Amino acid sequence: MELNDSNKRALALGAVAAAGLYARSKYIDGCKVNIVNPGKDESAVVGKTENGTQLAVHDVLYKDCPSLTDQSEAYMVPTPYLFTGLLQMFFAAANVKRRDSGSDIEYERELLTMQDGGTISLDWYPGKNPLAGDEKRPVVIMLCGAGGSSQEYFIRTLAKSLAHSTLKFRVAVFNHRGTSMTPLTSPRPYDMGFTGDIREAVNTLRKRTDSDAKLFGIGFSMGANIMTKYVGEEGDS
Repeated sequence: MELNDSNKRALALGAVAAAGLYARSKYIDGCKVNIVNPGKDESAVVGKTENGTQLAVHDVLYKDCPSLTDQSEAYMVPTPYLFTGLLQMFFAAANVKRRDSGSDIEYERELLTMQDGGTISLDWYPGKNPLAGDEKRPVVIMLCGAGGSSQEYFIRTLAKSLAHSTLKFRVAVFNHRGTSMTPLTSPRPYDMGFTGDIREAVNTLRKRTDSDAKLFGIGFSMGANIMTKYVGEEGDS
């Protein structure tokens, strides 16, 4: 039977669609990652549930982010049109002032003076001082990348998500010297290998937060490098 032009076009479109679906499945299969999961028994206890049982980080991740705890869900699928670091940087810069219901927050700023006279700032959400009954809530310090700040869209979005999550984190976004309108008060700027500022900030928070309040750290890009280096230097302390 001879196919007319309409049938030929339909077959061609079907072939293209099938090829696209196959390519998509192979692409996603290639995005599967292996996770290192110590299990609930080794996970830090950060609070209690409504019925009084202990609440561990593992419980929160299992509920809110299964891709970090369930191997069958462990995929890292990059945004197809942001396939290079340069494109991702341009996208982040274009969205820095974006405001929506998930990112529209107001910080409370705190300036900390370092031992050498330098200044860093902590932008707190929802506020620097915990409300009555929230003293034991976990605190998370977020370190931005080079040139980044608490005003980045993705930082504000994450800050709000953490503050309104199951654990209701108190969030402190760490702004490096001279960034995000933080005054530059010493000759020394920040750099990717300098951990003195985050060390002083952590020590300050430890002294004034409840002993039962867990302290967590999140770093992005250069901030992740500083955080990792700091954790390695401190060890079990």
